Parts: sequence; structure tokens; C-alpha cells
Amino acid sequence: MLRGLYTSASSLTNLLKKNEVCANNLANTDTNGFKKQGTVSKTFAETLLYHLDYEKGPQGVKTPIGTLGKGVVLDEVYTNYNQGALENTGGQLDIALEGQGFLVVEDTAGNQFYTRNGSLKLSPEGILTTQTGHIVRGTGGPIQINGSNINITEQGEVYVDGQLAGVLQVVDITNPYKVGDSLVQGENPTPQTQTKIRQGFVEKSNVSAVEEMTRLITIMRAYETNQKVIQAYDNTLDKLINQAGNL
Repeated sequence: MLRGLYTSASSLTNLLKKNEVCANNLANTDTNGFKKQGTVSKTFAETLLYHLDYEKGPQGVKTPIGTLGKGVVLDEVYTNYNQGALENTGGQLDIALEGQGFLVVEDTAGNQFYTRNGSLKLSPEGILTTQTGHIVRGTGGPIQINGSNINITEQGEVYVDGQLAGVLQVVDITNPYKVGDSLVQGENPTPQTQTKIRQGFVEKSNVSAVEEMTRLITIMRAYETNQKVIQAYDNTLDKLINQAGNL
């Protein structure tokens, strides 16, 4: 009887993680360059049940009657890297990647990351950075902006008052994994030359608020159902304990 209790408990644990991922997606609906995540669940090994017919011999005859599930467990959290919609902002320092690849950025300690969030700004020293302060890497290093008229071509060339200040570094990576709302890390960065840079645009999150809300409601209903199953088992166990105490 307790097997059903454990099955529902494992389902609750799985649903909690699903709820966490879904809530994080919803919280980042308006985060530029954010890539939504999803979950994959797997079941524990099923048990084959038999019916023993003792009328057909002292050892009985085993007849399969079906399988019994033992609950589910979270297998992985994956990231959907499909491109989000491009929004026209008209900003000189706003760029969007049209196609595959990532911008290369680094923190003040020199740790390298990758991002699709092209909402950029200038540091007090005139260095091109992300809104969170990560330095945007050009093919020759950080890009210094000394001027007011900034033009960025589709190939990532950054011109300031007509002079080339640098070329944005856009790369493909393998095995990407998220390390922040719009930052990822990965392996084997290789130059991506087919991607177009769109100045005056930003890539929005690829999260659909309607889809995530629908998924969140489904998760909550499944959670409530499993709670009721556990309560039913708890009530049954209480009755058994009380009856055993009265013997």
C-alpha cells in the first residue's frame, strides 16, 4: 500500500522542479536575449505483476497481469535556444543577432561568457559593455568608443564618427549551458560569419507568457491531485493504526 504513497511523493518532488523552471521563465518574459527552459522526466523501472493460480499445482501458475509504475524523477532541465522576436528600439547601442551564434563578453576578472542580449552601453571609460557591465569583446579585444556617431554594420564592424573602432566577435559554441538570465558558457568557440547584426534592434525573450501560464496551471493541478492522494493514504494509515491499537 505504501508504494502508492512513495509514487505520489516522487511526483510532488518532480512537479516542484517543473514549477520552479516555469516560474523562472515567466519572470524573464521581458529579459532581452533570455532563452526559456523546459524539463524532461523519466519513470523508475516498472515492476511486472503476476497472478498465481494455486489450483493448477502446488507451485502455482504465474500469469502476467500487467506492470506497476513506481513514480517519476526529473531527468534533465534543457534550454530552448530558438531565436526570439526582434524589437526595433532605434538605439545606437542596441544590436540583435539575426541567425545563430553569440556575442563574446567577459567580466572584470577575464572570465569569458556568451550572450544574445544586445542591449549595450558605454562604461565610464568609453568601453562597450552589456547592461550588467560585462565587456563586449571585439576580434581585437574590447571596443573603445571615442565619439558620438556610432554605426554598426551587418558584419559587426563598429564605426565611430566614420572611423573603424572594432569588429564584434560572434561565435558558435558546442554544449552551451546557462550561467545567468542571459549568459551562457560552452565549448569550442568558432567564428560565426553568417549571422547578421541588426543595429537599433534587440532580441526579446523567446518565452510565451500564455504557454507558461497554461503550463503553470497544469502543474498546480497535478500537484493538488498528488497532495490529495497522499492525504488519502495518510487517513487510511491512521485508521489502521487506531484499529491495531484497539486489538
